[in-house]
Amino acid sequence: DLLKLITHDKNYDEDFTKDCLEVITNERLEKRKDKHEKREYELKKLELESKATISDRNVPLTVPKPQEVNAAL
Repeated sequence: DLLKLITHDKNYDEDFTKDCLEVITNERLEKRKDKHEKREYELKKLELESKATISDRNVPLTVPKPQEVNAAL
């Protein structure tokens, strides 16, 4: 059994192995968190750009002069 060979070896250090695994786990979790935050940022950015584009389409291309607005009233 491979586990027994490793754990019963005279050079096996359980605490060192646990520490290494903890470091690896923490690094992976940090990478996942960073990736998730980046995706959230990109999504928010796209959402804001989309809203800006939609609101730009609602603005008339020509804005009437104040005199024309008063004459129409």
